[in-house]
Amino acid sequence: GTFTTGSCLSPPTVQTLGASYITANSAVLNGVVNGYGDPNTTAYFAYGISTGYGMAIPLTPAVVGGSARSYYITLPNLAANTKYYYQIVAANAAGTSHGAGTNFTTLDPNAGMACIPAGSFTMGNSIGDPDLTALNPIMVNVSAFCMDKNLVTYNQWLALGYGFARTYGYDYWNDGSGKGPNFPVTGVTWYDAVKWCNARSEKQGLTPVYYTNANFTGLYRTGSFDAVYPNWSANGYRLPTEAEWEKAARGGAIGHRFPWADTDKISETRADYAGDTLSHSYDMGPNGYNSLGVSTGLPYTTPVGSFAPNGYGLYDMAGNVQAWCWDWSAETTAAGSPYLGGTDPHGAATWSLVPARITRGGDWYHLADLARCANRNAY
Repeated sequence: GTFTTGSCLSPPTVQTLGASYITANSAVLNGVVNGYGDPNTTAYFAYGISTGYGMAIPLTPAVVGGSARSYYITLPNLAANTKYYYQIVAANAAGTSHGAGTNFTTLDPNAGMACIPAGSFTMGNSIGDPDLTALNPIMVNVSAFCMDKNLVTYNQWLALGYGFARTYGYDYWNDGSGKGPNFPVTGVTWYDAVKWCNARSEKQGLTPVYYTNANFTGLYRTGSFDAVYPNWSANGYRLPTEAEWEKAARGGAIGHRFPWADTDKISETRADYAGDTLSHSYDMGPNGYNSLGVSTGLPYTTPVGSFAPNGYGLYDMAGNVQAWCWDWSAETTAAGSPYLGGTDPHGAATWSLVPARITRGGDWYHLADLARCANRNAY
């Protein structure tokens, strides 16, 4: 008898794997291709915002060869907070194979944040407290921005500061501390906070804000420099300006002492601070440290979000720990001061009161006066 021989080549086998290194605007697609001996096997990823895909990005090189191998490719310029679908596709002389479809969602850089609307507000001592005579009320216009609903927790600080940030060359003056994962991080310098913002931006695929030079080519990752240059047009994370912080703290209310509008008094059921009813008539106490903070030991901080939010949905805008702002500690009459009014003031170019940056909001250790919306402090 007679017989003939033919090709035993089979179509490729493919496997679509899960995406990795997902940021707000990029992701890495992964897959496996086996060309079964055909050195001219080609492959690509099909992707899109629906299961119809609609876009394709070839592997580089386009010819993936005939043996089983893992492949990956980075997708840039994606939309934030968007679900993308994708599959790997491969072809050889015997046919084309499609991997199972899967999906991923790009990160939402505003997750866990409250968005503060644009507009004017009255900044300063609008209630007329006699010890804040330098903080005369002034109308300030602030563009829309978003702010974390909660203080940065110790868990958030460690997760970024000892993982991603260290890998990418960041250093910190203080490593920070905290009573537990959901308690606010403490012991963090202004320089550390600024660098942490940059690291958070990099991890999310956003443009960092802070640099070591005026042309924004030297990303601020190390050291403690006073000459930090902010790129205000960048979309990354940053500290609020003093004007932004006060507008956010007031929660849309007008002419009140604290971040709530139903009363101009404070008590330990509203905030974590040190009560002293003899020192301030607006302090309803009880006297001493907040019982919730005391129950878990020193420092007497409390878990973030332990008290009711303000009108913008922000927590701990009074008490617990003080919040860093961008601004230098400077006279209210200094050029750039928010107390001169205007739109989006960034504060004075340098310090004139003490060589320090502004903090706001009060804390567990200090009395009620520091927890007022208009009160300024500096370190």
